[in-house]
Amino acid sequence: MEHVAAGDRLDSRGRALSRLGPRCLAVAAGLVLDRLLGEPPATVHPVAAFGRTMERIEQALWADRRSNGAIYTAAGVALGAAAGSAAGSTAVAVWAAAAGRELRRVASHVGELIAAGDLATARAELPALVGRDPSGLDTSQIAAAVIESVAENSVDAVIAPAFWAVVAGAPGAAAYRAVNTMDAMVGRRNERYANFGWAAARLDDAANYVPARIFAGLLAALHFERAHQLMVTVRRDAPAHPSPNAGVAETAMAAAIGCQLGGPLRYGAVEETDAMQRHGGAS
Repeated sequence: MEHVAAGDRLDSRGRALSRLGPRCLAVAAGLVLDRLLGEPPATVHPVAAFGRTMERIEQALWADRRSNGAIYTAAGVALGAAAGSAAGSTAVAVWAAAAGRELRRVASHVGELIAAGDLATARAELPALVGRDPSGLDTSQIAAAVIESVAENSVDAVIAPAFWAVVAGAPGAAAYRAVNTMDAMVGRRNERYANFGWAAARLDDAANYVPARIFAGLLAALHFERAHQLMVTVRRDAPAHPSPNAGVAETAMAAAIGCQLGGPLRYGAVEETDAMQRHGGAS
């Protein structure tokens, strides 16, 4: 019986490994589709449709309790996974879940505006990347905001959808995008969502934990000459960030390109003073 059980385990592992290669190729194809085609139009984008559905679910479930938020979050994950299963293609699910091309487009556009000295338009475009108040930002602060957004959203919009698609195929990619979308919708520390959005925010932290560290590892590999300093800087500075994952991504990016990011940030009437003050400098 023990030999039979061991054989079953080996067969199960073999089947899993046999699926891994094709799944990785499908993930790569999905990222190529995103690079070539960008996101689908908003009128037919499945993420936009998901957002509208979750707004209706929120209206039905909202109460200032974590338990209601947990039910909302579970419903969203189930809906996302079901949509991924219905898609029937890991490549298509990754294409729908990723947004790397749009991230590059917007970041490049704001960079061009900064280079041209058009700070007014750069400030007007910045909310497409970050949630902070851009009205008082100078050239350096706008540039830092763009870099921070590219770092954080490279995890959210590229690494994490690919990672969860490798782990669980099309349902994994779609469920991840559902979690990330719910976090954007209700995972805010304000009076309405502090309790209701708690489950979505914590689940998003968990879903991005490994992808954020993969991103840091990829930057270390790409900037091999700075790899040791990058990892030292991440361990030293990332814990100062309010987010366990954005701190890793932004610190790694800062160390990789040798710049300073972070500091007090304003989100509407709320100012965060516990963000990172120092990145990329000497220890």
